[in-house]
Amino acid sequence: MIATDGVDDFPWFFIWKPDIPPKINFLVWCAFHGNLNTLDMLQCKGMDVYSSCVLCGDSPESKNHLLLHCKIARKIWSALTPTENWSWVFPESMMALAHTWQNNHLSNSGKVVWGLIPAAIIWIIWTERNCRTFEEHHIFKTDEELCDSAKSLVLTWASAANKRVRLNFSNTLRNWEYVFY
Repeated sequence: MIATDGVDDFPWFFIWKPDIPPKINFLVWCAFHGNLNTLDMLQCKGMDVYSSCVLCGDSPESKNHLLLHCKIARKIWSALTPTENWSWVFPESMMALAHTWQNNHLSNSGKVVWGLIPAAIIWIIWTERNCRTFEEHHIFKTDEELCDSAKSLVLTWASAANKRVRLNFSNTLRNWEYVFY
């Protein structure tokens, strides 16, 4: 019997981005491999925890709910993806997201931004979730603040990699749509 290396059709190109800090690449990798200690995972490990999503309170917390389907996550994804002449269906899982997350119809700067968006959103959602869970005096960020934080991360990473997408940082945050075209 011959052993094969890795997983067939694993989207490494979606996860391991050189322009993103390694700890965030690792978080994205953990999300894909089911290694995030979301409340449903803790219950599977035998812990007796209240399983409601700390961000929305509407559904049990799982990686797919927290990172894709939670109403706050949906707002962030919607705020960071183009709206003009654009239609996007939320994928069912993180793996489906990776396999559908490509767009060749964007400008060069739009492609740079597009490649950084998923990691920024995953990082912002995960850190806000952890702050709400573990920090006693944490002041919850509003949906708009979370969206702006994700946009800021994308622009910061692009700038750090010498891939300028816009000249005026604050103007780009307010006119986000322009980074794609």
